[in-house]
Amino acid sequence: NNNNNDDVKNVKNGDSDNKNEYDPLMIKDVNGENSGRVFVGLATHQTTGSSVHFHAQLIPTIERENIDFQDPYLKLWNNSLIKIGGMVIREMFDIYLKNMISSQNKNKSNNNKSITTNYNKLDNQPKNLEILKNILQMATFSTSTPSSKVSDLLKNGFFALTTTTRSLFVPWIDKNNNNNLSLLPISDIFLPDLGIEDFVSVPVISKELIDLCPKFWDKLKNDKLIKTVTQTHILQALDNPMTEIKSIKFLIWICSNSNSKHIDIPQLLKKFRFLQEDAFYSKNNKKDNNDNNNGDDDDNNENDEQDDEEIGVKTSGVVKFSRIKFFF
Repeated sequence: NNNNNDDVKNVKNGDSDNKNEYDPLMIKDVNGENSGRVFVGLATHQTTGSSVHFHAQLIPTIERENIDFQDPYLKLWNNSLIKIGGMVIREMFDIYLKNMISSQNKNKSNNNKSITTNYNKLDNQPKNLEILKNILQMATFSTSTPSSKVSDLLKNGFFALTTTTRSLFVPWIDKNNNNNLSLLPISDIFLPDLGIEDFVSVPVISKELIDLCPKFWDKLKNDKLIKTVTQTHILQALDNPMTEIKSIKFLIWICSNSNSKHIDIPQLLKKFRFLQEDAFYSKNNKKDNNDNNNGDDDDNNENDEQDDEEIGVKTSGVVKFSRIKFFF
């Protein structure tokens, strides 16, 4: 009738709040989220647990509403085909992610680590952020219904391509390098925890990427495929003197977690040093000053030189660092 035709026109124009009602390929799972469907020519009741639809020559049940996992021979066929589908999703994930980032950069490269673009470019273009979100949702496997085997097999196929020679690359925003967005192996990157990411030296997933698709990162964490920054990374960061900005963030973090029983705050503070960024001066000035110093000053200068050697400064100037004494 005319009323229904008007409703369909409104949906096409983006004026309806219930677009899924007119989309035969989109259903909602038990959690109220959009989920892909499995097709065997026609749509089945089976979901994929991912944001992608899956069509293949699977053998359904007699009523053609579900996938047959009961017959031993049909089960072997269906299991193998669905796992191959997971491998295809992995290939799509890698290609789409690489192309999405490289499309923002004129410098093309075949090396994932050298593919970079500025995240601010994407942030200014909501369409590109939506594309990045959709790519991450491809690899976010929730429990499929009515059979959970489908999502398990797709997930197994997806990660079956992760080997010692081929790692899963994920997006990362380098806050210390003009917010450059690049791809890093999942083994080299960490999830944030308790604000530690503000001053450690290891790559950490930023809040922007986590908020874009939180379930993707949660799944990786629950499956122990990605690690979280720990106190060990703090100790590594304290091996070198911290800059002024990182020193402030570190001390703020110390104050915020002063009552924690899981953090050895005295140990961290004993290692803490910070750079005096305004203490640059030429070696010539230092030599002139040494000529006018008395014996006591010479001893102090020797200590300064030892400090300089400790932090390994090999430039035309000298950087001094300072320690703060804490009393407990």
